[in-house]
Amino acid sequence: MKKKNIRLIILVVGLIALILISRNMGKILLSSSSATQSDLIFVLLGPVPDRALLAAELFNTKMAPKILMANEYQAGLDAVLAERLHIDKTADVFKTALLSLGVPEENIELLPEVSSSTKDEALILINYLELHPEINSVIIVTSSFHGLRTKKIFNKAIKQLDREILVVVPFNNHSVFNSKKWWSDRYSATMVAFEYLKLINYYVSDQFSL
Repeated sequence: MKKKNIRLIILVVGLIALILISRNMGKILLSSSSATQSDLIFVLLGPVPDRALLAAELFNTKMAPKILMANEYQAGLDAVLAERLHIDKTADVFKTALLSLGVPEENIELLPEVSSSTKDEALILINYLELHPEINSVIIVTSSFHGLRTKKIFNKAIKQLDREILVVVPFNNHSVFNSKKWWSDRYSATMVAFEYLKLINYYVSDQFSL
């Protein structure tokens, strides 16, 4: 076979592989796990509707007895000023949503620690688990497009503990993210772009500080 033909075959195979990979970029970001009975639900800060709906659904079906959240860092706004201006943080909005979905207030805990990233939330959860040795399993609630990165970050962080903790990141069917045709709408395309950039950051930076 001539070298020219071999190069053409390699080019065609490479293009096909690139098309297949790009078409599946949305699906790759998903977590395919299912929720299991656990000691705690930990909700990651971010889009409220889909995460609140899933957290409340898991609580109301008795998958876990408690919902926990970190607090939110607000860039350019200190806590005192936020209090004076009556600006709700994402955690406050989550709490309001969860209450409206039937979760009792006594089953919701907002932690004082402030988070500005998923890595921060993982470290905050680790600190909480160190103080609560009775907890041996956690459901992490997030949006569907955030599933893969969440699993990587929390599974790496959990290794800091001196005991086994089962961490499950269930697929969120309440998310509007279109994983099959992620390029077909601005929101899904934006989330794919952001998530892959954040995955790169995880591999080159974040994983070494967990």
